[in-house]
Amino acid sequence: MRSLANANAAAMLQVLLHIKRTEKEGFLFETPAASDVDGTLREIVKVHNLRFKVNRLADAAEQLSMYGPMKLPEQQGLEDSTPLLEEYDVKTGTLQHTAPQHGPNYVQDPSERRCGDAPAAEMAAVIARTVEDARAVTSNNTVQQKRRRRPRRSRR
Repeated sequence: MRSLANANAAAMLQVLLHIKRTEKEGFLFETPAASDVDGTLREIVKVHNLRFKVNRLADAAEQLSMYGPMKLPEQQGLEDSTPLLEEYDVKTGTLQHTAPQHGPNYVQDPSERRCGDAPAAEMAAVIARTVEDARAVTSNNTVQQKRRRRPRRSRR
C-alpha cells in the first residue's frame, strides 16, 4: 500500500524548467518529473516554435491594423501610380492603368507592402487589444512573474 502511495506521489512531482535562448528571451515550462527526456524536449520545441509564430502573427496583425491588407506579391514595393506589366496592351501599345480608389481610413504604408486601406477605428482597436494580449503571453515578463507553460495533454 505504501509503495503505491509513493508511486502516486512520484507521478505528481513536477519539474519547472527555465528555457532561455538569450537573457531577454525565455519561458518557464512545467512537466512531470517522471516524463521522459525525449517527450519533454519535443514539447519544449513545440512551445518555443509556437511562441515565435504568435509573435510573427502579432507583428502582422499590428501592420494590418495600421496599413490594411497586403498587396499582391507583384505589386509590393510599387506605388499605386506605377503601372503593372499586365496593364500594357502590347498589340496597341496602350496602357489601361487606373489608380485604385482608397477608403476613408487610408494611411500610406512606408514599405509599400500593404494597400494602405486600414480597418475602421473600432476594428483596429480590437486588433490592437488582441496583439497586446498575444504579446503579453509570449513576453519575457512571464518568467519574472513565475507564470509557467504546461504541456497540453493530447486528445487522441
